[in-house]
Amino acid sequence: MVALPEDLDDALDEKVELYYDQMLDLNESLVAEEEGQAHVHTAGVNVTLNDGRVVQAAVDPQLMQKLLEVVSPQELGDLVNAIADAVENPDERPFCQR
Repeated sequence: MVALPEDLDDALDEKVELYYDQMLDLNESLVAEEEGQAHVHTAGVNVTLNDGRVVQAAVDPQLMQKLLEVVSPQELGDLVNAIADAVENPDERPFCQR
């Protein structure tokens, strides 16, 4: 795992994102080359449950790519964990009453 400070300037952030995308593409190519016809496109999101377990939810790779074009992996993780928390601890009150 690599962590970057949140206060990166825009130019450096864009360079990091571009490099990250290039490395993802390279990894995809290497896996496809190694696995040949057995290669299947998959993507997943880690979901942390209240008991501490981490499970993976399958996500369509094209949807994942679209999501990661507009939100950071951290933001996506926060969203997924908020949904998991709402499922595990339902609060049926309207937002204005919370």
